[in-house]
Amino acid sequence: MAEFGASPPPLSLIKDAPLLGFTTKRQLKAADLWRDQPCVFMVVRRPGCNLCRAQAKALADIRTQLTELGVGLAAVSHQDNSAEDFVNLYFGKSEGQQDSLYIDQTKAFYKAVGRGTLRTKGLLGMLSSKMWSNNSEANAIGATGNFSGDYSHLGGVLLVGKGEEGVLWSFQEVDFGDKAPLPSLLKACRQSVGKE
Repeated sequence: MAEFGASPPPLSLIKDAPLLGFTTKRQLKAADLWRDQPCVFMVVRRPGCNLCRAQAKALADIRTQLTELGVGLAAVSHQDNSAEDFVNLYFGKSEGQQDSLYIDQTKAFYKAVGRGTLRTKGLLGMLSSKMWSNNSEANAIGATGNFSGDYSHLGGVLLVGKGEEGVLWSFQEVDFGDKAPLPSLLKACRQSVGKE
């Protein structure tokens, strides 16, 4: 697990990234999603992965707190395999939100989580004891998955401030299934809106 408190990645890595709404198929520029409020982004390794779905559920569980703070919540994925189940069963949508998952075909958010580098992990990542521990935790909450899609691009979580404030907080997945520390994320969200 790696968390960048003092030095998150530069906004320039993602602000002009083209995104495609998974449900609406609407094209937009990433910066449109944080123009009016800060936004938390889950960078999804693989929508069909039970480990990724466990992180999605954990973030969806704090959606009400984020909404009350005035902070948005969205997910980005470089693939749409199993994305419908990811959204409908684990991540959900905020009230009035048409899309909660966006396709990042240029992998800009993945590069941002890697501070400019597209980070990948091969099959050896499946042998990690940490991955198996993460898998046990995912199974314990009932997160199910499949083997559809590309599993190799490591994900993470980013908090992007309103407008041009920049990336305020970030977390990168090191072992498959590493989850962002929610207390730290919520503290950063409160700070982003002046409530901490």
